[in-house]
Amino acid sequence: MTPAKRTARACRLAAGLSTICAFTAATWHPWYAVPGLVGAAVLLLVAAAYQVDDTRQQARHEALTLACFADSQTLAATRPCCRFWEQPDGAHTTTCRNHEPRSAA
Repeated sequence: MTPAKRTARACRLAAGLSTICAFTAATWHPWYAVPGLVGAAVLLLVAAAYQVDDTRQQARHEALTLACFADSQTLAATRPCCRFWEQPDGAHTTTCRNHEPRSAA
């Protein structure tokens, strides 16, 4: 769970508590509910913004994971055919799939 998702959940919980408090206050007088409902609306807007940020972070993480996987597949496919750089003459070994016999010319 990302920090943005945690914050969004906390804001939604606080908005719910604020709404409950507003309805409780409305039992004395209807206007007492207004500050609690306005506070709940603001908290819900903040929670929505954090939820969008969480979605963006999750999409970015998924894209980076797929890119890492693609890079590992590319690196595995480009391994050298043999250790030709360790040969004294710099030629491919005879067991290499790229071995070409040298001509006498």
